[in-house]
Amino acid sequence: MHSLGEAIRFVAGAYPNYDIGTVAIDCGDPSIPRFGSLEVRALWREYGERLTEE
Repeated sequence: MHSLGEAIRFVAGAYPNYDIGTVAIDCGDPSIPRFGSLEVRALWREYGERLTEE
């Protein structure tokens, strides 16, 4: 199992080399919504620097 930060880092690291327009991150908990490409990009913009320091 990987952390949400690892998943976001993986997807954000794939951009711009890969089209992440249809990406989704699902944590497996039905009470937590999936993160689509727009949410991933927004999270990366807001927390990306912190995520790369982990």
